[in-house]
Amino acid sequence: MERRWMVPGILACCTLSLVLSVVTLHRLIQSRSASNRDRSVAVVVLVDFSKSFIPGANAGLLDEDQRALHDVAQQVVLLSTQYKMAKILWYPILASAPADSLCRPLEVQTSLVKRENKAATREDVEGIINDCVSRIVQASKSDENLADYTHISGALSMASESTQGDYAERVLVILSDFKEDIGKGGHAASFQLSKVRVVMLHRPAADEPLNMRGYLARVDSWKRRLQESGASDVIQMPLVSVSEARLRAAIRPQADQPRTSLTILVDFKADIFPRDKLGHGDPTLLVSLGQEIATLAQDWPPPVTAQWIAVASSGLPLRTEEPVDFWIQLIKPPALMAEPSRFGRALGQEVRRLPLLGRGFTTTDPFEFGKALEETAKRLPLLGRGVTTTDLSGTIDLVSSTEPVPQSHVLVIVSDFVDTVSSPALFRLQPGTRVVMLYRPSPADAQDPS
Repeated sequence: MERRWMVPGILACCTLSLVLSVVTLHRLIQSRSASNRDRSVAVVVLVDFSKSFIPGANAGLLDEDQRALHDVAQQVVLLSTQYKMAKILWYPILASAPADSLCRPLEVQTSLVKRENKAATREDVEGIINDCVSRIVQASKSDENLADYTHISGALSMASESTQGDYAERVLVILSDFKEDIGKGGHAASFQLSKVRVVMLHRPAADEPLNMRGYLARVDSWKRRLQESGASDVIQMPLVSVSEARLRAAIRPQADQPRTSLTILVDFKADIFPRDKLGHGDPTLLVSLGQEIATLAQDWPPPVTAQWIAVASSGLPLRTEEPVDFWIQLIKPPALMAEPSRFGRALGQEVRRLPLLGRGFTTTDPFEFGKALEETAKRLPLLGRGVTTTDLSGTIDLVSSTEPVPQSHVLVIVSDFVDTVSSPALFRLQPGTRVVMLYRPSPADAQDPS
């Protein structure tokens, strides 16, 4: 009789424990949401409008700049709608400060009832910010809006003053080459960024010398300066490495998850990839590599951010395909919505990807992720066309500087491992990096068989 009731008793206890755990988790989520609804957040986005960052001559912001702005906008929308109140400001970095805002200041007040002159719903905020990004891109194409000098410290001081108040959270996003040139007679401004989370999105200046060590040293110097000003956290990320998953972890770390970064560096010197009549390398090996990686990635901590990079004579600028984010999980991330993407439409499948506000590529479908890696692998030889010398160490240095640091970083290098720069970079790999070296001999090896 005792044995007959033993199993049902155990099951009842387990069921009760599971129910209590679910209830506790639900209450915890509700309490955090309620806490956020009673708090406020201030977000400032600084965009470099100097001629060192934007070449001028109606060129405007580069494609990678625009993609990053759209991705930033998406995360700002999601962040602002998690709080009872939000203040969002967009300022240019010019020759002096203060400067007029790039868009009208936006105040978000979450409410079921639409209020006059107040954005209350996600759709309201998304529409206004989308329009703001379009205005910024258009303004960057006029030489009249560009400055001969860059007063970064002045813009930071202005951003700090604009977010004074009783805010529970402050976020500052900076899109710049971080090359401050104040001009004759000017001086740097002092600024304090107490309890501000700073996200540095950087790329080389329009006239950047081909010196990776100098460029990254400048970015690191600004990071230390921001930390010394009191910033609670400083994240640096090359613009070419921006993806939805990485920005989400940088701007909204409370929503962060375990993540994996996959970077594939490919050396396209002729001794590694024989070229056809058009000067292109054969992508067959890369396609197979991408297919195999897509299968392995299904067992890695999500999200997985994958990126192909063609190693050139300098990492400035980086020759790269856009990152691809892959989420494989039962519960979709908040930013994802059901919408057929370009691969899904071609294959006639229902897939999930980001709203049109973002310009990156994100999928939760394993087959679509594999197709994305396959297509980018096929295009990569175009980026490697004409390469005869390589700055492998500098490229690794730039890739390894990308933050936030992932839980796991897989670095695949296809090369003859001959670094042809005069002063190779002294790179430091991120913690937890697994390196896979796929190599072929170089013609230079024939001179010394050992």
